[in-house]
Amino acid sequence: MDVGSGEDERWLGWLAVMRLPNRQVVRRAIIELSLEAEPFDWLHPDGKGLRGSGFARRVAALRGWNIPWSAVESDLVWARKHGVGLVSVRDSDYPPLLHEIVDPPPAFLYRGAAAWDVPSVALVGSRRASRSGRARAEQLAFELSEAGLQIVSGMALGIDSAAHLGALRAGGATVAVLGSGLARPYPRQNLGLMERIAGSGSVLSEFPPARAPHPGNFPYRNRIISGLSLGVVVVEAARQSGSLVTARLAAEQGRDVFALPGPVSHPLHAGCHQLIKNGACLVEDVRDVFDALGTEWRALHRTPGAVGNDEARSGRVHGLGLGAEDAMADRVLEGVDYSPTSMDELVERTGLTPERVSAMLLALELQDRIRVEIDGTYVRI
Repeated sequence: MDVGSGEDERWLGWLAVMRLPNRQVVRRAIIELSLEAEPFDWLHPDGKGLRGSGFARRVAALRGWNIPWSAVESDLVWARKHGVGLVSVRDSDYPPLLHEIVDPPPAFLYRGAAAWDVPSVALVGSRRASRSGRARAEQLAFELSEAGLQIVSGMALGIDSAAHLGALRAGGATVAVLGSGLARPYPRQNLGLMERIAGSGSVLSEFPPARAPHPGNFPYRNRIISGLSLGVVVVEAARQSGSLVTARLAAEQGRDVFALPGPVSHPLHAGCHQLIKNGACLVEDVRDVFDALGTEWRALHRTPGAVGNDEARSGRVHGLGLGAEDAMADRVLEGVDYSPTSMDELVERTGLTPERVSAMLLALELQDRIRVEIDGTYVRI
């Protein structure tokens, strides 16, 4: 690849940085060095170097990792082809809250509309969330989004997906932080959701585009979720949930931590109860979040307890164009799981006739709220 422009050099330098060891000491060295010059200058063989900078040893150590420049060039080609953006710590639009944390990512790639200075709240929780937990997460995200807050989550199945969907339903912005590269989004079931998020918000990753999802990536992902946010709300979490890692990181970063309580005997609420015992703010409804965020948020939303109208607060599906049948569509949607759900299950859950359920399912499918699987079951998206 013929590197001809300063912008190409900038991209190649930061894409190379993403291939260096993902360790805090390395990231700190990168950030210090980047205050002197763009990474291309001190990483690439054709760079200008940092003569007299006092960081020669660090540069030598980083160069010693034998960066695969042909792969970095391929990353650049992919990013250009897919309209990907790049933000680094040298840029004025780097998220201000993320700059404050102890271990910020030196750079990240993103798809969508960059809105890094919009006040945000993170919603996280179990991948194997209950139906009621997903409904609570979606509704809370809807009301927070209605108030003008951006919703941040990790695009995982369960609570994360519900949080993104709630923000999208409100017509607000939402940010998904991936534990993989943008070219390898995870989970694959959420490809459609990712496109919707990129259409009105952002999907971002600090990893090279082709980086596969790996369990070791997700703690790094979690520090960004909390770092972008004023506070983190945990909706459902078992005692060993990764969401508790996000909550711990949020507390360490000086962010507010919130948790929704549930039945004491339910294992998916044990983590939330532990957080509350340890000082997290107990959330019964959206007003608790606004109260904890401070007085400036009282002016931002439309008054506590009055976010949206009564129909919006009920969690109904909007825009179906069904008039009086909206309530039935809402009932059917609530009955559809994020895993395959049969017609018989929906009839039993909703108490409606098969004909009514079928009609509502068709309307929901046309609105891209559900999809039909090959075996005739339905899945919420």
